[in-house]
Amino acid sequence: MRYNDLELDVAAYDYMTAGCSNYQCKRQNMSLPCIKTLKKHISSHTEDTREGILMIAPLVKYLKAHDYPMRVVLSEDGTPVSPNPEYDCKTDSIRGLVAPLNENGMPKQDLFIASSVAKLINDLDTYTVGEYLYTILATPLVPKASPFCIFYMCTDNKFTHEDVLRRWRYIETQLANAGITVVANASDGDPRLLTAMKCRTGLPREAPCKVYGPHFVAELGDDALCIQDSIHLINKLRHSLLDPKKHMYLGNFTIASSLLKQMMDYGDKSVHKLNPSDLNPLDKMKFDPSIKLMSSELIEHLGEVVPGSNGTVAYLKVMRLIYQAFIEENIPPKTRITAIWALPKPACRTSVPSTCCERCTCLGPR
Repeated sequence: MRYNDLELDVAAYDYMTAGCSNYQCKRQNMSLPCIKTLKKHISSHTEDTREGILMIAPLVKYLKAHDYPMRVVLSEDGTPVSPNPEYDCKTDSIRGLVAPLNENGMPKQDLFIASSVAKLINDLDTYTVGEYLYTILATPLVPKASPFCIFYMCTDNKFTHEDVLRRWRYIETQLANAGITVVANASDGDPRLLTAMKCRTGLPREAPCKVYGPHFVAELGDDALCIQDSIHLINKLRHSLLDPKKHMYLGNFTIASSLLKQMMDYGDKSVHKLNPSDLNPLDKMKFDPSIKLMSSELIEHLGEVVPGSNGTVAYLKVMRLIYQAFIEENIPPKTRITAIWALPKPACRTSVPSTCCERCTCLGPR
């Protein structure tokens, strides 16, 4: 019996989501394609996703299929995985081992081909077993567009900032050859990535910038912009605020989550909309609590209900400015630019030691 593409798609989806046993049970009770046919159909519609290979052609196909502009932001991060080397019959090689990086900061290819039992054993004895999966995503410059994975590799997390710079340069060149412009490189707070960003932007620049003023200290060249992931940055600020072991001050004022708890006790929940779980310092992944803390209604209510909360109010305003500058949609360009240029002032204030502001009694403009 022949099946059309739609029937094969439905059967393949059921096979991949419900599993082989479930699919075989259904096949005994109705007419469905055999598993061999399904695997052939899935393979014919699957792009090559080999480790350490840039998936540029699938990215171009993805952008064109959704009519997205050929401009993306690259973001990268690593996550721990269970160290477990295994044989890949499709490539006749061992995966799960860490390959050395080449002159472009990319892992060397075809290094772990299982050409013989002796070589297989030697590779397992010689090379490190990877404990991290490192991925790079390309996000189109369209609101709510899904990111696309263009690269992944197994790593021991021992690369340097120089490897990062070489990898950025290589990936940007390869994407440019395919007609894709990399607008920015984003990452979390990894020191090697931040060091690479600092090198690329020439921070700190000693000579004043004639175009943007004396307080602009970055070098603007032809390279892609370097930014720390804004969601990660906002969540880090929330973690610092909720951490009971951290003590932060702004002049004579304390920046603490205890002031938020006072607002929950004496304030109006219909205004602040906080729940006790939103102030849980152990929950570091959710972004919704950060959204609540940055609301203008909560910030204003905190200042009205809790005396001496000026420092915490200023801290939450910094978080809100970051959100407006880099994440919030559907705001006027002037508002976004204002948020970007307003960021350094409160951020600098929060870094000033309290001994420098012993007479500070308000947080108004100076």
